[in-house]
Order: sequence, then structure tokens, then C-alpha cells
Amino acid sequence: MIINPSASDEATGKDEYRRNLVSGQSARLLCGYIYASTGNGESTRDGSIQRIAVIHGSQGPGLQHWAKLQKLKEGAKTLNYLAEHGIDSYEALDRRLAELNASVDDSLASIKAVESRIAELNLIAKYAATYRKCRPIYNRYRKSDDKEKFLRGHESEIILFEAAARELKRLGAVPLPAAEKLEAELSELTFCSRRSRALRKN
Repeated sequence: MIINPSASDEATGKDEYRRNLVSGQSARLLCGYIYASTGNGESTRDGSIQRIAVIHGSQGPGLQHWAKLQKLKEGAKTLNYLAEHGIDSYEALDRRLAELNASVDDSLASIKAVESRIAELNLIAKYAATYRKCRPIYNRYRKSDDKEKFLRGHESEIILFEAAARELKRLGAVPLPAAEKLEAELSELTFCSRRSRALRKN
């Protein structure tokens, strides 16, 4: 269903041109078309609203009947929505669209924040696993009397440990969070992200 609140002025022959234009769009897109034309000083509420449903002649009778029913259903849904939300003018429709756009923007911002936190938690989990794995070797290195010799034998583990420790500090994960707590938060946020995206698709 297309709603076109157009403030189109009147001119000789324009009415027929406009009807043909709307009819062609309706046929091409297989949809209902609500068109509101207003003159100078008139509100959309006072304008002439034409609902044009045109079906291409090359379609079979069954498809034509189905398309007519779908257009009637969509038209009824649109009119019900407008009535339920008190939308009886272009200004009211514009306000409602602004509210919906703001809601969508808030939802997107919320989803992005959740997904950013998920990415951060995945990094923390990765570095935490490396930190825990290499910590015993690093503790032995610190206590070693011959650090150079110990370093030659365990250089990769010590480098990995120090790099993980730096990243965990940068991510604000000091002291190191418990693995169970980290996993629980990650699982909850992942569920919220998937649910939010599913609701947006619907």
C-alpha cells in the first residue's frame, strides 16, 4: 500500500493525467495507492482521497482475485492504523513518522551498543584464556634465578602472557573476571542481540 499525501495544484487536464499516473504505478507495483490532492489553503484532511487498485490484464482470474483481496486487506489495515493512531492529517502522519524514525534510531543504537559489548567480551575471553594458560610459566619466569636462560626456553609463552595482560588492562578487565561470569554475560547479550534483530525483521 502506497500513501501519497501530495499537495498538487489543479490544472486543466491534470486530473486525468494524475489518475493515469496512479493507475500505472498501482498496476506496475501490484499494490493499492492512496492519493490525497489538496489546493491552496486546504489541509490534507479536506482533500480528495482516491484509492485506485488496478490489476494488469495479462494475469489470470485466480491471481486477479487474490490480488484484489490482498489489496483490500492492506487497505483496511492502513485505514485501521490511521484511525487507531488518530492520524487524520498530513501533520499528524508526519509526527507519527518522526516518532517511528526516532524509535528505529534508538533500537539501532541499542543493538550497536550490545554488539559492541559482545565483541569486547569476546576479546576479553580470548585474552583471559591466554593469560590463565601462560600465567604459571610467567610466575616461574619471575622467580627464576637465571631469567635469560628461562626466557630462551619459554619466550613465546612469556610474550603471549605480557601481551594478554596489556590488552586486558586496556579493556578494563583488571582484576580478571571469573570465566563463568564472563560467559553468562556474553550468552545473555547474544540472546538479546538475536531477539532484537528478529523483532526488527518482523
